[in-house]
Amino acid sequence: MRREGSKTDDTAGVEAYLIDVSELDTAPERLELTWEGAAEGGFAASLDVESSDDLAQWRTVVAGATLADLRSGGAALVRRDVVLPAHKAKYLRLTWPAPLREVRLTGVRAVFRAQEEPPARETLVIAGRPAVDGAAYEFDTGGVRPVDRVRVVFSERNAALGAVLLSRPSPAAEWRRQRTATFYNLERNGSQVQGEPIALAPVSDRYWRIETEGGQAWPGGPPSLEIRWVPDLLTAIAQGEGPFTVAFGSATVEPAGPTTDRLLDIINSEQEQDLISAARVSEVFALGGIHGLRRHPRRCLGERGRCGPSS
Repeated sequence: MRREGSKTDDTAGVEAYLIDVSELDTAPERLELTWEGAAEGGFAASLDVESSDDLAQWRTVVAGATLADLRSGGAALVRRDVVLPAHKAKYLRLTWPAPLREVRLTGVRAVFRAQEEPPARETLVIAGRPAVDGAAYEFDTGGVRPVDRVRVVFSERNAALGAVLLSRPSPAAEWRRQRTATFYNLERNGSQVQGEPIALAPVSDRYWRIETEGGQAWPGGPPSLEIRWVPDLLTAIAQGEGPFTVAFGSATVEPAGPTTDRLLDIINSEQEQDLISAARVSEVFALGGIHGLRRHPRRCLGERGRCGPSS
């Protein structure tokens, strides 16, 4: 950081501060400023930020950013952040407004946008089978998953298919249109170029279908469907000694109370590091079998109609 317009340590002649950001790999999201020398009553002022790559040509990237350091009766209002646009440059220049000529800028901290890892997705490829009602292919994914990415995979090279994508939760349900898209697999300079998976709002249907546009028969072999999804996260509170059994699918189990949710809500991020850990699961095995999936008929007793599962 260098001051412009000043020949001594006196801040009265400072008109701007020059910041060298040429060594930064990415542009900062914002600047956090520190200063000293504010008057007793504090200040509120605005400044401009300019950028340049050669120190000769400058362009304004932020106009009228507000700085504040106001104090009264033991209370303080301090605003020291300057939000920057997504613009990479070698140098930044802060114009130092006249009301702040007695205030000396002591530091500038670059703050970068948090780099979040994309969620890990599971992938499953399902072979298609011709539909009995015409120029379409159907796919049974074998389960319920929150699918949010779909791609058609061809066995042929240089294949392109305009199709309507549909899904349904059960064989008896009506097909619901999800998207119309063009899927392709092209060869260019000896390399295969596949279309990117199309994004959907999460769909938990088991059965999928693609219909060719215009009802034209697909001349190639049956395509496959690639589905992707972010697995649901199961959080449980373990009591006693392991190993534990995670049971699911019983039609007779009532919903759990809100105790677990309330407990997880009050655990802050630091406590989470110590209290929560990942668990590994075994292969799925049957407990009650197919009978546990069936809801028992209910019978009511007494004048008040008190109901319970029939024996």
